[in-house]
Formats: sequence, C-alpha cells, structure tokens
Amino acid sequence: MAHDDFAIRDAGLTAREEAVAKATQEGNCIDEVVFKNGLKELNPDLHFDLGGAHDIWHPGISERQGVFLNGRHICSMDRGSLPEFSIYDMKLAAIEVPISDIHPSEVAVPISLNGDTAYVRRPVKNRTLRVGWRHTVERLIQRRVPGITRKAVSEKFNVPMLYFGGKTNELEVS
Repeated sequence: MAHDDFAIRDAGLTAREEAVAKATQEGNCIDEVVFKNGLKELNPDLHFDLGGAHDIWHPGISERQGVFLNGRHICSMDRGSLPEFSIYDMKLAAIEVPISDIHPSEVAVPISLNGDTAYVRRPVKNRTLRVGWRHTVERLIQRRVPGITRKAVSEKFNVPMLYFGGKTNELEVS
C-alpha cells in the first residue's frame, strides 16, 4: 500500500470516494518502463538508475531512481506507476497570515501590535511521497536536455503538456 493510500483511508471516505480521490491525486499515470523508453527515444544519452545498475545502495532505492544525462545526475523519479503530479505528505504548521484570511473555525494567535496578522495552524507540504512524471519532465526541460521539450513529450506520450507551461501543477494530500 502506497503512503498516500493511508491519507485517503483515514479520511473516512466510502470505497467510491476513495477511488475518485486516488484517481484525482494521481492524474494520468504512466508506467515507469514506458516513460523511460519514451525519454530515451527523445534523447539516447539519458540513463536511469545508475546506482541500481552498479549495485550502489541509497536509502530510497526501492522507491526512487536517478535520471542521468551522460553520467551526470539531473533529477530523480519514482519506480512503478508514475503519477501525473507529485503527491506530498502534509503536516500542520503555524504560519503567519493576514487577519482577513482567517476562517472562523481557525484558532488564531495575534502576533502584531496593530492586529493585522496572526499565526494559525494550517497544512503545509512536509515531504514528497511520489514524484510526478510532469515534475521529472519539467526538471529535464529546466536543465535544457536536448530533445526534451513540452511539444516532444506531448506527442510521444499523447498527453497535454502544452496546457501546463512553466511550473507544473502539483496535488497535495492531507
């Protein structure tokens, strides 16, 4: 069971609601092998999981692998079925917000003399549970990997990459 399954299960949802929530979190999944083969067709100099190939252990080796260009680490990606968007574990943290943004159900602790800001406990990103394939593609584009463009990825995997220019959208799990 994946980490994000616990967050869905603990939310007290029906089986149908759980399935919808899980599909919403993951978006259009792409299998790891299909994704790697497609990226290698776009740029044959890309290599994956050099640590595993050379029997080099790292703490997340069962969940993650490296993406390399000519032996140089570019980013990481998950193993198995890759969700469209990154999925995060959430934690409650005290954050500073304007008084006007506080919901009536929130307990606020004023922190300024004139009363215009306060601390409230809200969910914030804690750590990445799953690295989305869009995040991996954006990292490759950001590093200017030859052959990897939004248009090329869109055509290769039949996904709407051109709708999400710039920073990728990411979903959060509370």
